[in-house]
Amino acid sequence: MNVTETLAYIHGRPKGGKKNSMARMTALLQKLGHPEDKLPATFHVTGTNGKGSTSTMLSSIGQADGKRVGLFTSPYIVQFNDRFQINGEDISDKDLILYTERVRAEADQVAADSAGELIPTEFEVVTAIMFCYFAENALDLAVIEVGIGGLYDSTNLLQSTAVSVVTSVALDHEALLGDSLTAISKQKAGIIKNGKPVVVGPHLPKEALSVVRETAAGLDSPVIVAGETSGRRADGSRYVHALAGSFQEDNMQTAVAAYKALYPDTDEDVIQEGLSEAFLPGRFEHVLVAEENVEHVLVAEEDVERGQNHDDGAQEGGSAKDCQVDVYLDGAHNPNGLAALKDTLNEQFGLPDGLEDGARDGNKKDVEVIVCAAGLADKHLVEGLKPLALDKNIQLVTVDYAGLPGRPALAKEAYENAGFTDLTFPNLDQVLKYANKQGKPLVFTGSLYFISDVRRHLCQTKKKF
Repeated sequence: MNVTETLAYIHGRPKGGKKNSMARMTALLQKLGHPEDKLPATFHVTGTNGKGSTSTMLSSIGQADGKRVGLFTSPYIVQFNDRFQINGEDISDKDLILYTERVRAEADQVAADSAGELIPTEFEVVTAIMFCYFAENALDLAVIEVGIGGLYDSTNLLQSTAVSVVTSVALDHEALLGDSLTAISKQKAGIIKNGKPVVVGPHLPKEALSVVRETAAGLDSPVIVAGETSGRRADGSRYVHALAGSFQEDNMQTAVAAYKALYPDTDEDVIQEGLSEAFLPGRFEHVLVAEENVEHVLVAEEDVERGQNHDDGAQEGGSAKDCQVDVYLDGAHNPNGLAALKDTLNEQFGLPDGLEDGARDGNKKDVEVIVCAAGLADKHLVEGLKPLALDKNIQLVTVDYAGLPGRPALAKEAYENAGFTDLTFPNLDQVLKYANKQGKPLVFTGSLYFISDVRRHLCQTKKKF
């Protein structure tokens, strides 16, 4: 296989299988010789929001600490390969092909042996590739992000968990995880391992924290709640992180608490160095700078043109190179994430209290920032966008977006029926043109898949990379 065929195979796998079953993944790992048993000490990270940022900070701190660190995240933002990293370097095409071919052969055997009853899904195949890649590359430490939930996630067959991390709990993915905080918390607490500490984010709802404590008590696992002191040195001074957005303070506190739970004697300067080097695209990322019209996206054109599994939402055109306003990307896709985004907008742009009763965007006179939202229909976007829509300083618009195969986008009528926006644009270039005309900063938000499409489009339409 070449890399295009490799990605086609991966993305052509079933998106889901029998609910609450680990049978497919167990059979696949057995055929592969149990690579999950060969990983080093691992941070296993789950959470409704913040798990990608927390995982990135943990990896960066580990590298600053002189360790060879494997990082597994999802979804990707730049290219598929960035889901598998060792010391910040993406898996090579050669290795991706090598490990995919190995996993494919055993996945086919699992299906044959079970007479078609056990057909590994896309995420199970991706997880198996990660286990094999990490197992054979002499890591000192691994940071593995859960796909969805935890208890029945394919990553939860890990045998090397040293610290479990629960960054946050909120309503999301209810069809898979349950329709209450208690139910969702039970899924996320499912990654806690016997006798191993679990670190939780500083603002877990009481209901969720209660579930985590109860689960941990049954496994004799200490619970560490991150907080203000986690983000400070012994002398009381604050650690400073490189990721933008006020919401990253919680993730920083969680990452530091988790790292020190495993390595309590880590030098404070090492922790600061790691936090200073951490970078994660699509999290209030400043991608276009108005003053110089310089793009911050540093990705090669050939990487943009191949390896995408969500081209359906990509746009055509070429006006990003002409944009004269600041452009940001933030993958806030549920009410909690969007509330954090609003706090960041207030902080970043110095917005005054702008709540007003039901003003439609077309009638707003004091707009300071334009927010373009789009995402998948299975997210709580409309509910989460309400505080932004009712702020007279924020103009909310949307853009035509197709979504993913099997996961359609939220229809533009949903935004309009909620009274949030009068403006729906046919493509991304028209959004950029409008923001340029208004002379206001532009923030794209919503599903991370949508954010990935926007980021790729901005790369493709710039003169320089």
